[in-house]
Amino acid sequence: MVRARDLALCVMFAVAVMPLRLEIEVNEGQMRTLIFEPSDDLTALAWHAVGTFYLDRPVGGGEARDVEACNVERLVEAMSSSIDEHLATNASALAAFLADARVLHAHYNRGVLREARGRLAIGTGSYANGDLGELVRSHGDPACDAAGLTVGKFCSIAKGVEFFTCFDHETRFATSYPFAHVFDGDKALEPYGSNVATKGGVDVGNDVWIGRDAIVMSGVAIGHGAVVGARAIVTRDVRPYAVVAGNPAREVKRRFDDATVELLLELRWWDWPRPVLERHVGLLQSLDLAPLFAAFPPGAIASDCAPPGAAAPVDRAGPGPRDTRAAAAAARGRLAAELRAAVLEGAGTSGLP
Repeated sequence: MVRARDLALCVMFAVAVMPLRLEIEVNEGQMRTLIFEPSDDLTALAWHAVGTFYLDRPVGGGEARDVEACNVERLVEAMSSSIDEHLATNASALAAFLADARVLHAHYNRGVLREARGRLAIGTGSYANGDLGELVRSHGDPACDAAGLTVGKFCSIAKGVEFFTCFDHETRFATSYPFAHVFDGDKALEPYGSNVATKGGVDVGNDVWIGRDAIVMSGVAIGHGAVVGARAIVTRDVRPYAVVAGNPAREVKRRFDDATVELLLELRWWDWPRPVLERHVGLLQSLDLAPLFAAFPPGAIASDCAPPGAAAPVDRAGPGPRDTRAAAAAARGRLAAELRAAVLEGAGTSGLP
């Protein structure tokens, strides 16, 4: 039996293609290699690795109130980070990733996806029903360089939605006509520059739903949990958990009363580690929010890597596929038949059970 000591993580990347490899140092230079792809179930894979490698101390050091569950969290985070880095440094892999039919699942695995030209950053779990490259509308003028789109985690963006980050004409001139763009190459116009105008980038919070064919203008910030109706034209900021609709978009109602909104903003469920989030989806998708707030009272740390004695959630999710060690053992058995034959490889690597 290999006991973990002085654990360290090192990620190896293929030059152009998946899969990725996560190397785990378990004992005095002994390495174990975990192979994975962006579309894999990272939590199940992490549970499998924890059971196979007998990791009995927190990966990366420190103490944790639940060592096994903490190591699952940290392995999932390490794999997610490796996906981020690979996509950020490999244009061909990014293009293949965006074209993959499994991209929604893969979105959930990674952290922040950044479009190659820097115009777009989209967080974990967020998806768009359409080409991500068509979301941002910009003239591409130097004046637009700082006017990008930032989308938080777990946002739902319907088909046809557009963000006009830098698509305006300057209206304070005598003319709004874009001479420099229309007569591109005319040396006589170069001294006068562009008439492109923008109020700045667009920031979309976490857990935001934007309906079909909506347009969001430059300089707008949409708060966490907000809903934007179909075909709305959003010209001003939207406060958290507001529902807006129309042209121009106006607040129709708020999803919850102010006290509930404050509790949700403090809860910040979108920042929970993936394994914690997965086993509490039932609480998040309930019409009764009281059990959710009872399970995660103010000050509770929603992580199994919290030090012993730290405020812990009151776990009311009940047994689930990733809640117990018995369930983890069952998951390892299922994975043995499902995972690729080379999930674990390298010198001194343990085989599948």
